[in-house]
Amino acid sequence: MGVSDATTFVSCQNGIDSEQQIADVFGAQRTLRMVLNLGCNFVKVHEVWVEFCFQHVLSANADSSGADQRICNDFVRAGLKVELRRDYKEDVFRKAILNTALSTACALTRLTMRQAMTDPEIERMVREIVRESLLVAEAIGFPQLDRSYLGSAIAYLKQGGDHKPSMLVDIEANRNTENEFHAGAVFRYAQKYQINVPVIQTLYYLTKNLEKSVVLNRYVSEGMRGNDV
Repeated sequence: MGVSDATTFVSCQNGIDSEQQIADVFGAQRTLRMVLNLGCNFVKVHEVWVEFCFQHVLSANADSSGADQRICNDFVRAGLKVELRRDYKEDVFRKAILNTALSTACALTRLTMRQAMTDPEIERMVREIVRESLLVAEAIGFPQLDRSYLGSAIAYLKQGGDHKPSMLVDIEANRNTENEFHAGAVFRYAQKYQINVPVIQTLYYLTKNLEKSVVLNRYVSEGMRGNDV
């Protein structure tokens, strides 16, 4: 594939277990996962507005021959706050809970993050999504993600800016979203541990079929343009 055997891949894709796609091809020893806590939007073609930038997490990988620490150091020298952690999967799940709760709701309603969290009905749904997700997190065994995290999660989501999350941007661009690695992944773990998550299940199915609709519309539009040529 034209890639050196010495190359280490860092997956910054949101969602649960998304880095496994890279590990399946290139091997777990060459795969790292980064949890980016960053929100931004394009203002112009070459200008980005950063809404927030917090502590980021990079997975520690004992089989990477030290590449994990070297890459972490490179990010830190570049000005990003990055911490190397072995328990990174809890951070992955924490972010996935937040994205499942709000980004998916925004994708379905076409609301910005702030608009969604100031609507009492949407906030009530978001709260229930977080509650169901924490039941799954407890079953997996993440010590920091128990039911006491609910209040902190809602407070964090209420800080969201008046901008569109990436899942809504994808829907508006007639693309597939991260749904399979967010609501879909939480739902599959819930099935594994036999936990009932009706709101997440509904959200997952609705978004999955919305994706089918927008992607089909894209192909139809492209086909019509082709016929006009």
